Amino acid sequence: MKKRRDMLRLRRYSACCWRATFRAATARCRWRGLEAPRRFSGDATSISKDTNSVVINWKHQRAWSRFHYVWLRDCCLCPQCLHPNTQQRLLDTLKIPLDLSPATVELREGKLCVLWPDGHVSEYPMEWLIEKSYEHEGLQGIRTSQCVEHEPVLWGREIGSSPPCVDHAAVMGDDKELYSWLSKMDRYGFCFVDGVPPTSEATGQVMERIGCLRDTFYGRITLVSSDLKHSDTAYTSLSIDSHTDGNYFRDAPGLEAFHALHFEGTGGQSTLVDGFKIAEEIRTRDPAHYKILSSVRLPYHHTDSENRMVNTFVPFTLDPETGKVMEVHFNNADRMPISARSIEGLEALEEDGKLGGHPMTRLYRAIQGFIHTAKDESLRYEFQLRPGKLLSFNNHRVLHGRAAYTGQRTLCALYINQEDWRSRLTVLREKYEDKL
Repeated sequence: MKKRRDMLRLRRYSACCWRATFRAATARCRWRGLEAPRRFSGDATSISKDTNSVVINWKHQRAWSRFHYVWLRDCCLCPQCLHPNTQQRLLDTLKIPLDLSPATVELREGKLCVLWPDGHVSEYPMEWLIEKSYEHEGLQGIRTSQCVEHEPVLWGREIGSSPPCVDHAAVMGDDKELYSWLSKMDRYGFCFVDGVPPTSEATGQVMERIGCLRDTFYGRITLVSSDLKHSDTAYTSLSIDSHTDGNYFRDAPGLEAFHALHFEGTGGQSTLVDGFKIAEEIRTRDPAHYKILSSVRLPYHHTDSENRMVNTFVPFTLDPETGKVMEVHFNNADRMPISARSIEGLEALEEDGKLGGHPMTRLYRAIQGFIHTAKDESLRYEFQLRPGKLLSFNNHRVLHGRAAYTGQRTLCALYINQEDWRSRLTVLREKYEDKL
């Protein structure tokens, strides 16, 4: 009787682990701008075993998956091996024999049931195995981690006719509205918050609805004006070309917010450019340039009397699974002189017939191609920041710039780490996804 109760408890726990795994898979897909995975009722027809693995044959078009016994034992879902609350492994992987072979392996009630030589029993739901399948054939289109590609909305100047926006009071009082805000930033890369009181305190409070503010040598909440308080062109009234911020940090700021608290003068129009759109334009028009810009790391720096920051970023960071652009980093003003390290491996890249000469020349052609595309009027959304209207944007995607201005201007600026706002989005999505 006790053994039966233990088995029922294990099955319920395994089902709980599968649901958590499915939610995690959904989060990973959303992180990459992909549609959530589709549930698949994984029906297996048979299994075949050898000395170190088991092959599951699925009903779908002769599909199959192989799972090694050492992997299965390491990934046991029972509460003795995986903590039921933290989802952290309790099993000591060092104690698993690499030549482990189970006593029995069988399909039972939609699960793979394994009895190990020491008497331990593991059960793996079919859906969970499909989600985790690492060696397989024929699972395209049904594997639960095989997300349906859903590109973020790419935009240009036309976004100005109806830019994404939410209301400050609604966001402050309702998590569902907070989710709407983060969802729009996730989809478009930026979103305005209308009706924010023009104070640094109110600006910080609305951003803290998302997560902790990031503290840097600029401060936790920074007031930007033309006083050269910091060694940065932002602290002048000069024009600034479109760029992403903080590339000299190893972890560039993720989410940024700008709020003009005061402005009496002329000029100073802000510019946003979709970095993903830049990447797509270059990929289509100049594949060789795209390859260089997604392969070569460019050096950046920040220098003042108290700081020496140096870091490198590839302009287009590609997702290793999908090959699609997942981050854009570029700032021509902060870029250091290109060194030999920056062009290492460039010779090995496939060259386009029209590109010739020294690798340095090819790299500069690609850089100029990026700058030229970012300056394309059809891609630039221009507007004026005014008190009461906060701009939030994904600094790993959207480039921003500013025209020169005259007069007095005070801008409140702050950062939130990329993982923090993404985490908040994931949690709210699980709660409100079907309620908007």
